[in-house]
Amino acid sequence: MPQSTPNRAHGPVGVPSQRRPTSPDDAPLAVDDGVRWPYGRCRTGHFGGSRLRCARRALQELGYVHVNKADLVKELESTFGSRRAAAEALDAVLDTIIREVSRGGKVSITGFGTFDRVERAPRTGRNPHTGTSVRIPEVKAPRFRAGTAFKSYVKEPHTLPKDGTATGRAPAGTAAAKKSASA
Repeated sequence: MPQSTPNRAHGPVGVPSQRRPTSPDDAPLAVDDGVRWPYGRCRTGHFGGSRLRCARRALQELGYVHVNKADLVKELESTFGSRRAAAEALDAVLDTIIREVSRGGKVSITGFGTFDRVERAPRTGRNPHTGTSVRIPEVKAPRFRAGTAFKSYVKEPHTLPKDGTATGRAPAGTAAAKKSASA
């Protein structure tokens, strides 16, 4: 008969644990409870690391990709001819957006979305631990709202154009034709 001495890592001795898996295949994919994988391997076979890092690796192996600034520069390199020109172009676009939004302006990119600044008024909140009232100051934060084309491409990825760009402008006269047809 198994002993029932509690053990934080594996539950009662001799009883299968509900907290930790007995092998990497028994564990859920995306749990980050701060517990390291038993036997030193994560689900994808890498040694060490938390479960969340393991989940990220597993998603990458399944084809889900996290794109960062270096990846964007690499994509733009073919258009601009050099990595340096691509990096300068991307930096210029991002710098322009940041400067305009920080001044309180609005940056709209047709087919992509709108960047603007939202100003939240000061308010009174409550500290949930003590219950005391806390004054929350006015906050200015950036906001991005995706455009209709961007939303539709995310909703139905198969509608993305095979050739050309996804954020291209509408053909000349299209908007005018819609306005005159509705009038």
